[in-house]
Amino acid sequence: MRQLILTPQPLHAQFCCKLGQRSYKAARIGEAASLPLLGEWQDTAALERDWGRLPNAFILKPTHASSWYRVVPDKSRADRTAILAEAIGWLTRSYYEASHEIGYRNLPRRLIAEPLLPAPEGFDTPREIQPHCFDGRIALATTRIRTADGRDCYGFLDSAGRRLSLQKPGRWPDPLPPPSPAVWERIQDLSA
Repeated sequence: MRQLILTPQPLHAQFCCKLGQRSYKAARIGEAASLPLLGEWQDTAALERDWGRLPNAFILKPTHASSWYRVVPDKSRADRTAILAEAIGWLTRSYYEASHEIGYRNLPRRLIAEPLLPAPEGFDTPREIQPHCFDGRIALATTRIRTADGRDCYGFLDSAGRRLSLQKPGRWPDPLPPPSPAVWERIQDLSA
C-alpha cells in the first residue's frame, strides 16, 4: 500500500494557527473580525506572571490546536493550579499527532487569552458558526456550542442558513435555532 505524504502549504498553517487566523482576517476584513487579544504566552510561567492583569472573565486557548480551550467565567473562583496544569498539557501535546490534519503539523505552541463572550442560558460557550466557502460563497456551515454540563453539540446549515438534517456521529445536535436572517447576512458578508 502506498503512503500519501502531504506537504503543508503556507495557508494551511496560517488558518490552523489561532494567531495566524487573526492576521489573515485583519488583512482581509479588518481588525474588528477578531476579539481583542488579552495576552499571548510561550509558556505557563509567563501566563502565571500575567494572571493578575487578565480580566475576571476570559477564555484561554492554545494557538496550535482546535477545540482545546478553558472558559474562565470568574477568575476569582477559578482553580488557577488546574488551569495552568491543563495549559502545560496543551503545550506538550501535538494536535497534529492526534488529528493528522496537515495544517497543524509543526505549529509553534503558544497560549492566548481573549474576552469571554456571553453564552446563552444553560451553555458554557457562545455558539460558533463556521462557514465553509467555495468561490466566495458559503456552501455549508457548521455550528458548535457546549452545554453547561460539558456536552458538545453540533449542527449543519445550508447556504441559506437553514438547518440541515445531518448529524455529527456520536455528538449531540445543536439545540439552538438557526441564526436570524440579519445574522446570516452578516456572516455571508464577512465570508465573501
